[in-house]
Amino acid sequence: VELLFQAPWQVVAPPAAPVPPDAWTGAWPGGWHPLVPNAGEPCRVDGREHGFHGAASVSAWQVVRTDASLARIRWRDQDGLTVTREVQLVDRGVRVDSTVVNTGPAETPFVFVEHLILGPPLVGDDTRLELPSSRVLPLADSGETLVAPELAAPWPNVTLDDVREDWSTATATPFSRFGALLQLDRPTATVVHDGIRVRLDWSGETLPYAWLWHENGASREMPEQRPIRCLGLEPASVPTSEGLQRARSSGLAAVLAPGERWASQVTLTVTASR
Repeated sequence: VELLFQAPWQVVAPPAAPVPPDAWTGAWPGGWHPLVPNAGEPCRVDGREHGFHGAASVSAWQVVRTDASLARIRWRDQDGLTVTREVQLVDRGVRVDSTVVNTGPAETPFVFVEHLILGPPLVGDDTRLELPSSRVLPLADSGETLVAPELAAPWPNVTLDDVREDWSTATATPFSRFGALLQLDRPTATVVHDGIRVRLDWSGETLPYAWLWHENGASREMPEQRPIRCLGLEPASVPTSEGLQRARSSGLAAVLAPGERWASQVTLTVTASR
């Protein structure tokens, strides 16, 4: 059973970097991949243009090793960041270990987001999202906060335009939700639907936030104007999708000196629900 979202439109090749949002979406096949060194909106940092969701998401990666249960791939950014990603099958799931090493000559900032998007049959009218104690900060499509961060409401209730919604459940009514999970008591989240339970656990030290993107047939901005159903659970190093420049100016970007290393781990486990 395929649990990751698969794009229902004709996927096209992305143009040369930096890629704008619409072109990125048209080239997106779905699935799970890392956003680095930028995540979210295009921006300019130290004279360099960063495209939507970062160069790594639209670049070819070097295959370092593969066997029956493991794949190791590597990508090097033009500023010297070398990203190695190891995907390994584990009991009832998969573990993804990522490392970023600054192999360049200068201090380099970046952000890192796991763009993990689930799709049908796991996403439907009765999908339920279980989270530990946390707060949810609603975001605009362009990444800006829709309420002040200090006013982020306790999960799962979000109030926008005097309308209160429970973001832990889905309904048959079309909706589109995008926000950030803050102050997570534990870095974990579980999705339950149609007899399937998917649990996500990740490194809270380097990925202290998670983006939540839940589409239920409301958006008409997708390629070919196709309404989609998907659920993004995206462990993140930053709380908004405003891009690397915004993260850097607010002091939230990760910064590596030459030779320094950053690491994260994400584990996805699939079981039957009761």
